[in-house]
Amino acid sequence: MPRKTLRVVVLVIGWTSLWLGLATAGLPRLAAPCLNGFAGPYPCQHVDLLRHLTLDELSPATTPPAYRWVSDLWGWVDPTDGREYALVNVERGVSVVDLSDPSNAFRAAFIDAPLPVDDPRGRTKDLKVYQNHAFIVSEISGHGMQVIDLRQLPAVVQVAWFQGFGRAHNITINETSGFAYISGSDSCSGLAIVDIREPAAPSAVGCYDAHGYSHDAHCVSYPAQSAYPNQEICFDFSADQLVILDVTNKSAITTLSTATYSGRGYIHQGWTSDDRQYLYQDDEFDELAQGINTTTYIWDIADLSNPQLVSTFTGPTTATDHNLYVKGNRIYQANYSAGMRILDVSQPTQPCEVGYFDLLPASNAPGFEGAWTAYPYLPSGTLLLSGRQQGLFVLSPNNLPPCPTLPSALYLSLVMR
Repeated sequence: MPRKTLRVVVLVIGWTSLWLGLATAGLPRLAAPCLNGFAGPYPCQHVDLLRHLTLDELSPATTPPAYRWVSDLWGWVDPTDGREYALVNVERGVSVVDLSDPSNAFRAAFIDAPLPVDDPRGRTKDLKVYQNHAFIVSEISGHGMQVIDLRQLPAVVQVAWFQGFGRAHNITINETSGFAYISGSDSCSGLAIVDIREPAAPSAVGCYDAHGYSHDAHCVSYPAQSAYPNQEICFDFSADQLVILDVTNKSAITTLSTATYSGRGYIHQGWTSDDRQYLYQDDEFDELAQGINTTTYIWDIADLSNPQLVSTFTGPTTATDHNLYVKGNRIYQANYSAGMRILDVSQPTQPCEVGYFDLLPASNAPGFEGAWTAYPYLPSGTLLLSGRQQGLFVLSPNNLPPCPTLPSALYLSLVMR
């Protein structure tokens, strides 16, 4: 073995042994820069580990250890002092993590579910933030939608408990319009629409279920100077098809188009580019069903009445993809066993992978263990990653490169062929 390679191996083994030893001793997880492909024991590229909070650190003591798990998360910034927080869904509530010193992040508060949870099995929970309030839904029967005034932290102040539905799978909020769209609830299998412009007084607007079940949605307002001036559009991911809805008039919602594709498994979730020209979508079952590598579907949505699947991106592993979010010219994907993958989309239809953090080093196989959500929207640039069985990872990008470009001479020679 070459001496340089030997030094790298010794360094990685040493870091891993130290990190795991301290973890076993019950000490806080240490910050670990991404060096030679590892941040502590975790494979990485251009992403540093700042802090890892375990399931035990995030969960209340009353949750049986066998039922401690994490699902979705979101972020919030206190407008009074700029302090950043992670809001992490766990069984029986939401763990509020103070990120003011990311390397020493800690649980600062816990938001209990609004009703006792007698069945301690893991249930999916989802939340979003609007006007400094957290809006929380859950698959727990009777949960409804909690509204928490985050400005009162560390005190937990519930200002509303909306019970227009009981359990639900997902919530999306259009922060421009002030409406929440609830997916897969027990009162509306499609999109249940709630007016939250007054956070402490949410009110039911209606239900749109003409296309059946909604698994998730992404709802945005188009600017005045656009092809769809001042229109509110929802991209509804309904398992077997993508549905594009004009929801501007809540009493007269119209379907602009529906679309699907060959080899579809389960159209799960997606997000638009900042310019509203492209939609990036994940499929939760195609890797398992077809034995393919992680595949991201790229839609041209310039014409909402006729979306076109113009490209796909194939990742380097067979991991199942779950949630993705777009920020600027990058996509942050939570790909279960392969962790967080970061794509550069400077060329919107030709992404490339420029960074990753793998929270499950032992496997990149398809399945549902590992990363649930990668959240990229904190002003500091700190990244958040939730792992179902692993907890919360507080991360930092480190000199993310752009996609490699072809030398101009080579490019011209290829074009001229």
